[in-house]
Amino acid sequence: MDFFVIISASTITIAIRAFEHFEPINNENMKINHKYICLVLALFTLFLMPRCNSDRGGVRDVNPSEAEKIVKDNLNNTEFVILDVRTPGEFNSGHLAGAVNIDYNADDFASKIGLLDKSRIYLVYCASGYRSAGAVSMMKDQGFKSISNLTGGLSNWAAQNLPVLTE
Repeated sequence: MDFFVIISASTITIAIRAFEHFEPINNENMKINHKYICLVLALFTLFLMPRCNSDRGGVRDVNPSEAEKIVKDNLNNTEFVILDVRTPGEFNSGHLAGAVNIDYNADDFASKIGLLDKSRIYLVYCASGYRSAGAVSMMKDQGFKSISNLTGGLSNWAAQNLPVLTE
């Protein structure tokens, strides 16, 4: 969405700067000022352009409160998987309830991801969001259909005082 807002703002800026360079059309049948045409086009671009959210073809970046809602909405859903891509040591120091651990840095990560059911719903996280972004990209490339990436990872989740299990 930010990309389209920047493009729209740029379009409006260009249109406003162009106003001083246009002369009105002086035709007996039509008296239109180019300034108004530019303004209408700029407003059209800003308000009617399709909006883009953080959904990237089955991949969504979600903040901790959105992730918490996804978890709550899927408590009894056997098709829902919480995937922790941190190391086993990190996982054992604290993780989301019900999470499955597959180490992103392990040599066999790609093959283990390849064994997962691509039709399931996944919430993926790591410590800060870097590894989960890589994991999500790999999962998307392998044909997974529904993936949510917890932005900021477990550290962002914990900073919102959301529950972390320690064993």
